[in-house]
Amino acid sequence: MSERKYGEAAAAVGVILSLAFVAFEIRENTKATRGTTLQAIAELSFDFVLDLSNDEDWIRIETAMREPGTTREDLSLEDRRIQELKYVAGMRILENRLRQFQVGTVKAEELSQFSLGARGFYTTPSFREWWGSRDQSDFFASDFIEFFESEFLR
Repeated sequence: MSERKYGEAAAAVGVILSLAFVAFEIRENTKATRGTTLQAIAELSFDFVLDLSNDEDWIRIETAMREPGTTREDLSLEDRRIQELKYVAGMRILENRLRQFQVGTVKAEELSQFSLGARGFYTTPSFREWWGSRDQSDFFASDFIEFFESEFLR
């Protein structure tokens, strides 16, 4: 074999090794990005729950809504607005999880696992009453509404 052929073979091996290295680096970067995303989602959820647990108005509103026969109409306009804003904030966390799943950062089992803890929050009679009280497309995209209703309100 001529020197030129050896040089071409060495160059081809070099290209293959470089591509393998790039693939390895991409895989490692993907793992790091997924880990960072999962951590951010967990922190966001924790902060939201902590905020709810420290919000005296929220606790008062949700406690009142658990009284038999109480509806949103029994709340003041201000309390209904507080409740709505908290619900929407929590829903945005779920929507973010769905979007992360759609772009491939979060796997299906992780999306489902995140949803387990939220089920109790979103299946309360007061939440269901709020959800049904308005056109949710004012707040959320149709694909999220469909996902939410199929996963949480079935």
